[in-house]
Amino acid sequence: MFKSSESNDWDVSAVAASEVRIMLLYCTQVEATVIMERAAAAGLTSEKYLWLATQSVVGDPRDRSSSRRELPTGMLGNCIRYTMYIPKS
Repeated sequence: MFKSSESNDWDVSAVAASEVRIMLLYCTQVEATVIMERAAAAGLTSEKYLWLATQSVVGDPRDRSSSRRELPTGMLGNCIRYTMYIPKS
């Protein structure tokens, strides 16, 4: 497991130098933007890599505003919508 964090300036060089090909991205959208920029610069967003992203990265899939950032092609993300069912007695 590799951890990129603000404390190491989002350094992805250890990941790029490894044989890791599947990445789990669990962070905020702002952090994801920085991490993905660094990953792209290190060549970690090619077809050789699979990125899995949590809902905190993906955001609301119903948001079609122009401010919603683009996710890299090939990134898989989950978005879970919860509804509460209260049975009538």
